[in-house]
Amino acid sequence: MTVGSAISPPKQRGTDMSAFTDRMCEKIKDKLSGSAIRNPITDGEYFGFEIVRKAKGRGNYDVVQVWVDCDPEGNGPGFLNISDGVTT
Repeated sequence: MTVGSAISPPKQRGTDMSAFTDRMCEKIKDKLSGSAIRNPITDGEYFGFEIVRKAKGRGNYDVVQVWVDCDPEGNGPGFLNISDGVTT
């Protein structure tokens, strides 16, 4: 699931990006709060990290990949691409 896909950043130069970044933080807070970073990851072009979070159920954990992406023009704050968790 791409977190940044539901909210479009402001298009105009000089626009205050703080409202956009605040909305993005609220959107990912529930997905990442309480998680622990396990490993840095890369695919040769992009980078990110794996997190471990408590899954529903006793003793289960989700391993989630979080990729750090930027907009193609490089003039925006970017976004996190959060994969679905794999329960272990």
